[in-house]
Amino acid sequence: MNLLRRLGGLRCATGFNQERLLRRHGSQFLHSRRRSCMELVPVRRHTATVAQPPPPRCVLLNRCGCPRDSPIAADDKTAVGSSTSTGRPFRVSLGLVPPPASSFLYIDWAGRSDGDQEAMAMPHVIAAHGAALLFGLPVHGDDPKIDYFLYSAAGHGGPPSLSLLPACYIPMLAGREREMRKQDTGILRRGEDELLVAQLEVKYDAPDMAELCMLRPGRPWELKREVPIVPSGANRLIDAVVPVGDRFLCWVSYNLNTFLLCDMAEEENPKLHRVHNFGEISPKFPKFRFFRIDPRCCCGGHGSSTCVRSSSAFRVTTWTMRLSAKGRPMAWRKVGVLDSDELWCLQGYEGLPRVWPECPVVSADNPDIVCFLVREEEFVSSQERKVWMLEIDTMKKKLLSVGRCTAPPYKDEHHFSAKLHC
Repeated sequence: MNLLRRLGGLRCATGFNQERLLRRHGSQFLHSRRRSCMELVPVRRHTATVAQPPPPRCVLLNRCGCPRDSPIAADDKTAVGSSTSTGRPFRVSLGLVPPPASSFLYIDWAGRSDGDQEAMAMPHVIAAHGAALLFGLPVHGDDPKIDYFLYSAAGHGGPPSLSLLPACYIPMLAGREREMRKQDTGILRRGEDELLVAQLEVKYDAPDMAELCMLRPGRPWELKREVPIVPSGANRLIDAVVPVGDRFLCWVSYNLNTFLLCDMAEEENPKLHRVHNFGEISPKFPKFRFFRIDPRCCCGGHGSSTCVRSSSAFRVTTWTMRLSAKGRPMAWRKVGVLDSDELWCLQGYEGLPRVWPECPVVSADNPDIVCFLVREEEFVSSQERKVWMLEIDTMKKKLLSVGRCTAPPYKDEHHFSAKLHC
């Protein structure tokens, strides 16, 4: 069973008014947040001086932006300002912490006052690749719309940058106004200066053809109306977009267990190669890494068990596939299996519920590492339900981190893995 079918993307956890106790490699951290406030305060067992840790290479970034109206863990070095298409100035910054804790994009509106409807708009993250981040920002007024911005983190000694994308007036299929969404829009960073934005739509009347709307540096928006899908097949349901290396974009359908791979270097005549997958995708190039969670019966076979003791038993299976020299998919190879009994017996899992893990998010830095949510089965209300975040090395079968999450239930599934080097 693919648990991400109900999520439509790479998701994990967020929340407000929460406290977590993180256990990482034998050290303990008290993680407290108050209204979008996130701090990591080490609980030290000795008085030795501890050096400031470097920024995390890979984070679990929440798609929901937060206001910067109280003390938060956002780094001032990540702050940069811009203006909406209506001229309203604002600043954004990032609060980046190591997984499995949540990282956030914060916004600070200039001249914000009580009852200011425009300043209540929050950004929503659509896609990320490397140090680049694409987010949408609702703009209120006589003509409500969504502005789209590209954020680039600081690098090579330079400051971060923030640019407003040019408006796209090319309509979507069925004549709808174009709206970039996390399930069909991706960005691809090619080198230091070139960054591509692409949105895919599969035609309803011709499932073997798609439209690809793209924005390249120094060019206007362009639409490829007849992009073939080979081999043909049902591909209408798209749940997520994953960049692969600096050359490919991958549109994933979790319900159909397929993905569409496009070589974005083929500017004039792009094609979408349809590939059957096995679960959750990781963008580690030149390999594809997939994870699938399936029920296991009490006797060790496939399928659900009617035994009470094994009603929650499962297996996490890992598959790997390489691309050929020409960028074509090759055969899948099973490389690992993590059984539920093995997971529940890992050091650090003591006291956690023995249930199916949910919302797997594969690390963009190390495809062996996956973050999961684990929820208690018996609870009084959804608001009081206890939720934990786990960081697991599936190949070494090691529980790296555990974090308590008390986020609202409607906000604990909105993460994806990003490498934002600042």
